[in-house]
Amino acid sequence: MNAAVPAGSVCQVLTWENIMSNGRSLSLVELEQRIAITRDNIRQLVEQAAAFSGAGDEARNADRIAQLTEELERLVKQRDALLKK
Repeated sequence: MNAAVPAGSVCQVLTWENIMSNGRSLSLVELEQRIAITRDNIRQLVEQAAAFSGAGDEARNADRIAQLTEELERLVKQRDALLKK
């Protein structure tokens, strides 16, 4: 488990390997689910950042929030491209 995520957290980890399933494109439903999960993960990390203090915790949370924000942007672009088809 990531050190920036406290034990018992329901924050789901999304990685590129998790996003691409067997080399196929994700369906609209899958993209919507992953967007919702990523948004919830960002929300949880923001709440955790407000609850915890310390330079190390803040830096880790900021890095993870930035990573999730990039992932969210990528997923939204994928979804929008799929909707245009």
